[in-house]
Amino acid sequence: MDAVKYDEFQHFTYDDYKNWEGRWELIEGVAYSMSPASYPKHQRVVAYIWRELSSNLDSGNEKCEVYISPTY
Repeated sequence: MDAVKYDEFQHFTYDDYKNWEGRWELIEGVAYSMSPASYPKHQRVVAYIWRELSSNLDSGNEKCEVYISPTY
């Protein structure tokens, strides 16, 4: 007897996504609500981590760069 796959998520299309308000991601048909803008404490932590990573990469021979993703 074959097992039946239970799909607990409703699947959406790009046309659905285009009409939504707010910040959403659509990944393989599953909608994910994006978190609101980050708090100052979170931004300080992100800045600290970026500074540490960047300074460590700059001191070596690594061909890497560190980027901070934008928040909307």
